[in-house]
Amino acid sequence: MLKRAVYILAALLVLPVFLTPNYPAAPGSTRAEEKDIVIDHFYGGDKTKVLNLTRSHYYSTEAKLPIPNNSTIHNATFQITGLPNELGEYPEWIKLDVGDDGSMDWMFRSRGYGNFGNQTVFSDDLSEKRVELSSPGFSSDVKFLLPKNATIDSATLTVEGVRNIITVTKRWSSSSWGIYYPFYGSYLSSVRFQTLFPRSAINHEGYIDKIYFNAVNFPSNPRYSNFRVYLANTSKSTLSSTFSNNYDDDPVLVYSVSNFFPTNQNGWIPIDVKDIFYFNNTKNLLVEIRWSGDNGQNIGLGYQYSYGSRYSVYASSASASTGSTLYYRYNFKIDFLGDYPHNPTVDIGDDGERELALSGKFNTTQVLDIKSTLTDLLQNLPVSKEDDYGNAMVEIPINLTSTTQGAFILKNLQVHYTYIATVWKTDRGTLPGVLRSLVPVWPNEGTTIIPINVTIGGAGKVWLGSVWIPLTLPNYPPSFTPIPSNFTLYEDTRVERLINLSLYTGDDLDPPTDLLYLVNYNSEAGKVGVFITDRYYLGVDATLTPNWNGVVRVKVSATDSGGKYAFSNVFTITVIPVNDEPVATDREFDEIIFDEDGAAITLTLDPHGGGYFTDVEGDRLYYHLEPLTENASDYLSWSLSAGVDNTTVVTFSPKPDKNTDESGPILFRIWADDDEEFNLTENPYKDLKVSIEGVPDPPVWGEIPPLEVNEDSGEVKWFDLKDVIFDPDTPFESLDITLISV
Repeated sequence: MLKRAVYILAALLVLPVFLTPNYPAAPGSTRAEEKDIVIDHFYGGDKTKVLNLTRSHYYSTEAKLPIPNNSTIHNATFQITGLPNELGEYPEWIKLDVGDDGSMDWMFRSRGYGNFGNQTVFSDDLSEKRVELSSPGFSSDVKFLLPKNATIDSATLTVEGVRNIITVTKRWSSSSWGIYYPFYGSYLSSVRFQTLFPRSAINHEGYIDKIYFNAVNFPSNPRYSNFRVYLANTSKSTLSSTFSNNYDDDPVLVYSVSNFFPTNQNGWIPIDVKDIFYFNNTKNLLVEIRWSGDNGQNIGLGYQYSYGSRYSVYASSASASTGSTLYYRYNFKIDFLGDYPHNPTVDIGDDGERELALSGKFNTTQVLDIKSTLTDLLQNLPVSKEDDYGNAMVEIPINLTSTTQGAFILKNLQVHYTYIATVWKTDRGTLPGVLRSLVPVWPNEGTTIIPINVTIGGAGKVWLGSVWIPLTLPNYPPSFTPIPSNFTLYEDTRVERLINLSLYTGDDLDPPTDLLYLVNYNSEAGKVGVFITDRYYLGVDATLTPNWNGVVRVKVSATDSGGKYAFSNVFTITVIPVNDEPVATDREFDEIIFDEDGAAITLTLDPHGGGYFTDVEGDRLYYHLEPLTENASDYLSWSLSAGVDNTTVVTFSPKPDKNTDESGPILFRIWADDDEEFNLTENPYKDLKVSIEGVPDPPVWGEIPPLEVNEDSGEVKWFDLKDVIFDPDTPFESLDITLISV
C-alpha cells in the first residue's frame, strides 16, 4: 500500500502538553495515616521549572527538592523534557546529578538518541546516510531511534537519488616501503610525478568519482601548495622520462587547490575527481600529480623489483619536462560513478506501506512528511531497547528499493517530538534511594534542600515538573514563636478571644488550629480567670475581683494529635484600671442647727469622702453644693472654699432674725466627683439639712417723740405705742406693756 507523500517546507513546533504519568510504585512501601504528605513542588513552591541553557552556561542547579529531614520517603519521581530555545535549538543531551554531588544519576544520551525533542541523526549518530545498491534489490540498513512514548509534532526526511559508487582496488605488493611515493616520508618542495594504472588492473569504465593513494608514513601535518591532479587515457604501457611523451589524449585537470592537506581515510589518501573524467577502459590510466611552493628535502626512493616496464616518472621540480623513470607499481583505489536508482520506493518502518514510490530514473530530491507514519509506528512497533534510566526506544528501519543499481542519500531528518521522561531509575539505584541517602536520618526538624544539577550538550531549554514524592513526616513537637506581652483588657471586663494562639504555633503533623491548647500557668489565679475558648483562643476574665487591675503572667501549652507537646514563653497580660465614679456610702450627714442670729458654721469635707463618699482608686474628691429649698437664700448664705490638705470647706451663715421654726429645715445636696467635671445626673450625692432655731428677742423701743402740754390747760396729747415698740418675735397685741413712773 502506498501512502500519500506530503512534501513540506517548514514544520511548526508544538509545545508539549504535560500529563500526569502512571508512576512506578516503590516495592514494600507503607503508608501511615495522618502524617502522610506528598511533595509536589520544587523549593520555593514552583510546580515546574524551565531552564534556558546555553553553550556557555550549560548547566543549572536552580531546580531543588525540599525534603523534610528524618522523613520516610516511600517513592519519588519527577519528569523532564527538552524544549527549543528562541533559536529553535534543542538540548543535544541531558544529564542529571541529584544532590549536585558529582554523581551522575540520570541521562538522556546514547548513540543515535539525537537531540532531546528533535531527532536529527540516524542510529549510528550520523546526520546523513548514503545507501549503495550495486544491483537491483533493497536495503533496510538505515534506522533511527525515537522514544516509544513520544508524541510526534512534525517530521520530515529528505531522500535524494544519486549514482552509486563502484570501487576498484589494486594492491601490487604488501611491502610497506617503496610503494607510497609521492606521499611518503619527508615531502619535497616541488614535485612532478606520473604513474600508470594499467587497464587490465582496472577492468571498468565510467566516470571517476575519487582516486586514492596509500596513506602510510606520510609527513606529519603535511601541506602541499598549488596542488593539481591530471588524468588521461593513454595507450602507453611503459612511461618515458619525458612527461609529455606519455600522453595520447590531452590530460584533464580534475583537481586543483591552493593548499592540499592529505588525510588518512582507512589507509588511503582520497582525491575528489567527481564526474569530470571518463575512463573508457580501452587504454591505460595515466595519473599526474604536481605541487610546488613548500620547502623540503627530496624524498629518497626505496628499491623495488623490476616488473619489465617503467610505471612511474618523477622530477623534483614541477616545471621539469623530464624525470627519472621507475619500475614502481603503486597500490591504488578508484571510485567509479554508477547509475541512478530506478523505480525507487521508500518504506519508513518496513511495514509494507510506502512513503515514496516513483517511476523511472530517480535523480531528484524529495522531502517526505512522515508525521502520521511515525505516529502509527510508535503505537504499533515494539520497544527495541530500554536504557538504564527507563527510556524505552523504538528503532525505526528505512527500507529502500530500486530496480537497478544506484544510491540513495538520506539526510535532513527532522523529527520534532514531545517526550516527557519520568526520572525514577538512576545510576545509584532509584530516585527514592538517592533522596534517602541525601536526607539526614537523625532527629532534625529542618528541611534538606536538594539541588538537581541539570547539564546539557549544546543549547536549549529543559522543562522539569510533576514532582511526586509521597513520604511520612516524623512527629516532632509543636513549636512556638514568642507570644508578645502587649495584650491588654480593662478591669471588670471579660474578653473571650483576646489572643489567637494559632498565630504563634506550628506543627509538622497538624495545622495550628487543630492543636490542643491548655493554660499551664496563671500568676493571678483566683483574681483573674485565664481560659481557652473556641479551640485556639485565649480568653481573660477580669470580673472575678471587682476593680482589680495589674499584670497577669501566663504560659500555655500546645499538644498535637500524636501526643507531642510544647510550652510557650511566659508572657504578660495587663489589666488596665478604669476610672470608677465615687460612690456614696450609707453614712448620712448630721443636721446642722443654728441659733437664730448665731455665728457661721463650717462643714469640712474630706478629700477622700470622709466616710460619706468613697472612690475605689483613692482619687481626691471634689464637691458641689446646691440648695433644694427654693428660698434658702432668705435664711442664710453659703459658700465652698479650699481648705488645708485638699479639703473642701462649706460655710453657712444665717441671716439676722431668721429661723426655720415654722418653715422647717432648709435642704442642701452635696455631690462628689473625682475630677471637677461634674455630671450631676450621674455623680453620687448626699442631702444635708440646715435648721435655724428661733431665739426670743426683747422688744425694741423707738424714740418717743416729746409731748408738750400747757400747764393747767387740761389739754390731752397722746402717741401710738405701735410706732415706738417693735418685737421681732411677738405681735404687738401680745406684748405686756406696763407704765411705770420714774
